[in-house]
This record gives sequence, structure tokens and C-alpha cells, in this order.
Amino acid sequence: MKELMTHIRKLAVDIGPRGSATAAEAEAAKYVTAKFTEYGLEAWSQQFKSITTFSWSYLLYFLFPTVSVLIAQAEPWFAAAVMIFGAGGFLLELNSWPVLSRLLPKAESINAIARRKGDNVSCTKVVILAHLDSSKAALNFKPGIVENFRKSFVMMVVSMLVPAVALLIFALTGWFWLLVVAGIFALYLLITAGFLLHREAWNRYTHGANDNASGVAVLLGLARDAGKGAFPGLDLWFVATGSEEAGTFGAAAFLAEYGDELRDAYFINLDNVGAGVVHYMAGEGMFPTHRADRDLLALANKVQAENPELGVKEGVYTLMSTDVLPVLVRGYKGISFLATRNGLLPNWHWVTDTYENVEEATVETCYRFVGKMLEKIAQEFESGETHERATGSQRAEG
Repeated sequence: MKELMTHIRKLAVDIGPRGSATAAEAEAAKYVTAKFTEYGLEAWSQQFKSITTFSWSYLLYFLFPTVSVLIAQAEPWFAAAVMIFGAGGFLLELNSWPVLSRLLPKAESINAIARRKGDNVSCTKVVILAHLDSSKAALNFKPGIVENFRKSFVMMVVSMLVPAVALLIFALTGWFWLLVVAGIFALYLLITAGFLLHREAWNRYTHGANDNASGVAVLLGLARDAGKGAFPGLDLWFVATGSEEAGTFGAAAFLAEYGDELRDAYFINLDNVGAGVVHYMAGEGMFPTHRADRDLLALANKVQAENPELGVKEGVYTLMSTDVLPVLVRGYKGISFLATRNGLLPNWHWVTDTYENVEEATVETCYRFVGKMLEKIAQEFESGETHERATGSQRAEG
């Protein structure tokens, strides 16, 4: 366990804040790649282009209602079309499909990847994910305010959808009161856009000890074990992703290049596992919520039942996207592990996300639980259960 804490200290203290597509993120990737090589794994890097922050794309979306309301009387149908496009793009971006973010300036980001090949081509493939980068702090993540994050997000979704419907009906009927309704929701989003402007102008990147040096440390611990011959029979991939905090761009880039080879793989995502109670998430996504793979969920339930002393629980995560979202949205089999306290991620996107606030026992719990899960997958492969499940799924799809 001391080695895992050493990884966290290296990432959060020695390297420090690691913004998406920054030199510090690249330094973190270099460190992880060196560790992969030290553990005897085949290691390489994947370069890709990414925006450096989600703020600008969502700020643009939050301007759509205001612009649409202002032009609605002169061009009602055009205003409705603009608002529908904005709402649709907003929902697609939430689910890892870039729209406006495609048009924004990009920088170089990086995934650090390693593989421990299985004994034969029919081995069960498992991909372990954990993101390298850390987020900027923002006022809506301030303690005392962050408790209302989910409520404010739901209000954001409503404030995008209501003007779209209101302006469409206005174009059909000319009822002026619908413009007033749309304008009220547009005002809410203008205030939200102000928070994003403040985030970019004032706040600094966090040290990212819990989010997500903790997840990377657990990934490295499992990679070390794999290099020593643990989890025999599995074809294991370890992916430390870049630009997760900008919008899960690293995971999406990984799937774009290697997804065909990993169509039947299991994806296990590790994020914010350094404080609180470890949960495996049965569902994930801001809007809508996507269900975790049923096989992985069943395996997690088995490990939980066999190891109650670990105190790991089942949960649902709907606060913000993690790297498993593009996995689930694109039809792959995935599940996430996160640790929460009172339904929130401790020190989430705030200046207190430091090494001193990481709980070693929580990191150890996640490491042990996921290790036991990998052992369970390996055992079921040897007994043929995993192969039968995969074959059954293919029959069902056919």
C-alpha cells in the first residue's frame, strides 16, 4: 500500500496540478508509462487532440436561449431551429459526442497504455481505466454550494429544453408569453455562464490527489500485479487517460483507435477512489443515466457478498461524466468505481483535493476489491462461464 501512496504523492505533489492537455499531464503520462515498463508490460503512448476545458463549449450552449429569444420576434422559425440545435448539441456533448467542441481550439493530449497479453487469442480482455488530469476549481464546487450540484444541473437541462419547446410553439402560434417563459430560463443560463467565465478567469487547477491520482495509483498497483503473473488467463489493458476533465476525450480517443479489438472486453474505470466509501456504480451519466454492464455488476455483487468486511457498496453516479460514459454510450461493457461521502466526492474539484486529504484505507479497499474482481473474471474464464456469457450475449444480439 505504501507504493500506491507513493504514486499519489508523485502525481499530486511532485508533478502537481495536471490540467487537460498540459505539460504536467504529459509528465504524469511519462511517469505512468515508465512504471508500466518497469513492471514488465508492453507500454506505449497514444497522442490525440483535445480541448483544454469544457467551460467554453458549455458557455456557448448556455448562450443559445438568449440569442434565440432575442431574434424570435423577427425570425420565429429560425430562432426555434437555432434553439433546437443548441439543445440537441448540449445533450450530445453530455453523452461524449462532441458538437460545438469540435470547432474549438485543440491541444495535444496523451493516453498512457500498457498490455499484459493473455495466453491465447480467446482470453477474456479487461481494460482498466483511470484519468491522469485534474480539474480547475470553480465556485459551484465550493463546500456549502456543491451539495446542490445535481439540482443546479437538472435546472440547466430544463433551461435548455424548455426554450426549445417554447420557441417552437411560439413559431406556430405567436403567443408572446412563451417568449417570456423562454427568457426566464435563458437568464438562469446566463448566470451559469458567468460561473464558467469565473472558472476560467480566476481559478487554478487542483492538485488532483483524489481526482484522480488515487485512481491512477490503483491502476498502477494492478498493473504491477499483472506484471508479476497475477490474474492468469486474462488479456489485460491498462489505460491512464488524458483530458477526462475536458470531456472524456482520452477514453473516446482510445475507443476510436482500439475499440474494434476490444468490442467484447470488460472496462473497469477507477475515479476518485481516495476518500469516503468505495462504490461500484450500477448506473452512470448526467442525462440520461446509462446502466453498467450486467455481467460486471453481477461479478461486483458476488465479490461484495464474499468480502463484506471491505464495506464496498453499490451505487448510482449522476454528478458528472467519467471515462466509462463513452464506453457505455458506444455499446461496450463497463462499470465505474468511485468513493463518496454523503453522496458527494470528497474535495471534488476544490483546492482541498490534496495528498493530505487522501485516505489510505479507501485506496487499499478499492485496490483489493478490483483485484478480487479480476480474479473472479479469471476464474470464470477458466471454468467457461465468461465464454458462455459472451456467446449468449452474441446469440441474443443476433
